[in-house]
Amino acid sequence: MKAYICVTVANESNGNLTMVKINKCSVNRNDLVEFLKAGPKSWKENLRTERGDGEFICEKNIHEVEIEGLQDGQQ
Repeated sequence: MKAYICVTVANESNGNLTMVKINKCSVNRNDLVEFLKAGPKSWKENLRTERGDGEFICEKNIHEVEIEGLQDGQQ
């Protein structure tokens, strides 16, 4: 079964750290397209890490995934 996830990838400005966050998942891609339209696709943000605070360049994208063990239409 195909599904779609909206993922935010954050790269620290100095290149030391990369963080990933899964924002949403749906079997309907259009749900995630609307989610992306509601906010910025790319931005800078200060994030707290185990090494302290850092400036990150963040970007959201939609990725298609295959869910194993389910047939289309099965939930």
